[in-house]
Amino acid sequence: MADAEGRALRVECEKWTNLLLPQSHPVEIVWIPLMTAVRIGIIWAVILGRVRSEEVEAQKAVATSSAEFSASFSQHIAKTVHDADVIVRWMKFEYERSPATFDLAAYDQRGMISADTALQVTIVGPNVDVLQTTTPGGKQVNLSDRPHFLIHQANPPSSTDFRVSD
Repeated sequence: MADAEGRALRVECEKWTNLLLPQSHPVEIVWIPLMTAVRIGIIWAVILGRVRSEEVEAQKAVATSSAEFSASFSQHIAKTVHDADVIVRWMKFEYERSPATFDLAAYDQRGMISADTALQVTIVGPNVDVLQTTTPGGKQVNLSDRPHFLIHQANPPSSTDFRVSD
C-alpha cells in the first residue's frame, strides 16, 4: 500500500511539473520573464520621461514667477524713489520759500507727506542739528558724527551729489 501511495504521489508530481514546466515548449520559460522585463523597462522609461517633463515645467514656472517678481519689485523701487524725490523737492521749495514759518509736523499731519513709502523726512540745520522731523518721538540730536554727514563735511557736494545714510 505504501508503494501504491508513493507511485500516486510521483504521478501527481510529474503532472504538475509538466503543467508548470512543459518539456515540449522550453521557449516559454525564457519568453515570459523576458517580456516581463521589457514591460518593466517601458514603464520605467515612461516614468522617467514624465519626471523629466515635470522638472522642466517646474523650472519654467519658477523662471516666469521670478521674472514677474523682479519686475514688480523694480516698479516698487522706482515708485518709492520717485515719491521720495518729489517730496524732497517739494519740501526744499517750501522750506526755502519761508523757513521761519515752515512746519514739517503740520504737513505730516495733513497727509502731505506720503505714508505709502514709509518715508522719514528730517530737516537738519547748518550746524547739523535736527530742526524738524516726521519721526514719531524724534528728538533734537546733532548728527555731525554720522557717516553720511562726515562724507559731506570732508567733500562738500555739488548740487548733483547726494549721499543717503547706510
